[in-house]
Amino acid sequence: MNIKPNKNDQLTSSTQNNVAVLDIGSNSFHLIIVSLNPNELSILHKAKYKVGLAEDLINTGLLSHQAISNGLEALKKINTVVDSYPIDHVRIIATQALRSAKNTEDFISQAGKVFPYPIEVISGKEEARLIYKGVVSREQASDVQLVIDIGGGSSEFVIGQSIQAKLLNSINIGCVSFTNQFFSHGELTEHAFNQAIEAACKEIEPISSEYITHGWDVCFGTSGSIESIFSVMQMMKIGNQVNLHNLETLMSQIITFKSANLLKLGVINEDRKCVFPAGLAILIAMFRTLKIDQMAFSQADLGQGVAFELMDQQD
Repeated sequence: MNIKPNKNDQLTSSTQNNVAVLDIGSNSFHLIIVSLNPNELSILHKAKYKVGLAEDLINTGLLSHQAISNGLEALKKINTVVDSYPIDHVRIIATQALRSAKNTEDFISQAGKVFPYPIEVISGKEEARLIYKGVVSREQASDVQLVIDIGGGSSEFVIGQSIQAKLLNSINIGCVSFTNQFFSHGELTEHAFNQAIEAACKEIEPISSEYITHGWDVCFGTSGSIESIFSVMQMMKIGNQVNLHNLETLMSQIITFKSANLLKLGVINEDRKCVFPAGLAILIAMFRTLKIDQMAFSQADLGQGVAFELMDQQD
């Protein structure tokens, strides 16, 4: 399947099937609007809204008033964007933050008043399956693939070949929850990184044997956390590959900043610097526990997985 940007943005044919997909994530809301054609998906609009829905969730089990307020403000903006396109279908997918919060229904009730479409809270395994769908549809690789996504509240692990996902797991380790646990004051120390890595390894360990035994030919990473790590490694000129040695080198350099507020990660990663250390610690734990040699980055994501699935359903 082909995927391409639409240079005319809002100027689309009324005969095309335009779909809006919103991923309500634990750290950010991701909106993608696409035009579905036979065997081709054209991206009309793509945007990310920093919300921090999972802030304090691990401590209280509740979405905070501030997080809910941020989420509702983002939904108002998203509603304006969606209204500006000729949309045939809207699908909203919610992940770990709304899977685990005790006041999820309160948020959904308020959300419906500003963005009047149903919110579907999906399971971790369904999230993993849709992420894999996005990656395999975009990359079109025939090899056995390990696909990894680091979100705000959970991380997904999939092994599959072609369109068939064979192993699916979602583990409650994410850049927001780990920031709150290990980097809450923004201090960047070797001790904090070691604690975060050890905790992540402990959570990944139960699935490691099955994944290592199955094996894979190529490993793809996706998500904002992994994308920012790739871009920072390139900016800092740390090797030509994303492997364990280079990730640990990056960690050593990040520690020299002493505070997350002082991190220099480039303009593109400015809004991620507070959660960057936690995402890096989790990725290092993944490499150590699953014995990953190296990783490539895929621009595909959960939203694209949903869009590709909707396209398949039209065939």
